[in-house]
Amino acid sequence: MAKKFLNESYFINTGISIIKKRQFILYHKPTTSCNCRCEFCDFWKNQDASPSVKTPDVLNLLKEGWKNGLTTYSLWGGEPLMVPDLGVWLKQAKDIGYKTSLCTSGYLLEERFEDIKDNIDIILLSLEGVYAEQDRIRNTPGLFDRVIKGIIKFKSESDVKIKIWSHINRLNKDNIIPILKFAVKFGLSVEFFPSNVFSDYNEKIIFSPEEKYRVF
Repeated sequence: MAKKFLNESYFINTGISIIKKRQFILYHKPTTSCNCRCEFCDFWKNQDASPSVKTPDVLNLLKEGWKNGLTTYSLWGGEPLMVPDLGVWLKQAKDIGYKTSLCTSGYLLEERFEDIKDNIDIILLSLEGVYAEQDRIRNTPGLFDRVIKGIIKFKSESDVKIKIWSHINRLNKDNIIPILKFAVKFGLSVEFFPSNVFSDYNEKIIFSPEEKYRVF
């Protein structure tokens, strides 16, 4: 069942270890909904935050994934922190033995702290600018202030690692140095990558091959 479910479910995928040449990451996309309105991504247009697979099935899937050799459980979206049962899934994953991570805009980091702090190994914080620039790019007033509060909460009261994941495109190509300075200030690691294309939505901000080469 696990292999069939993993291969056919739209929100489940597996990572491949180049060194060991085997599947080891269970990617779980429980929702496409988001509380930001980003110019580089159109997932936020779907506002149904209800996961299509219910919690008992997710818990069973985690067990079967572990039996089949998966060792890392990674949540993304949309915005996974919008899902009510997120903490239940993460606790199950950690109890089984998974390494755990989630990708988030950080809007709800402080609010969900108690729910996830003991069962998450790394937070992948999607950050495209600092201060007013982040709020502008994601069309979400007050977002950066919330990000700061969430970072401080996790850095001061937990051992959870935080890594910046930064989509780079024509909108924010000049923000790389400010993002790096912010990362140094808060002791965060950083990974930059070019934004993906969303047809009929963000093509105007996507790099040409020449631009991509020059920026990166």
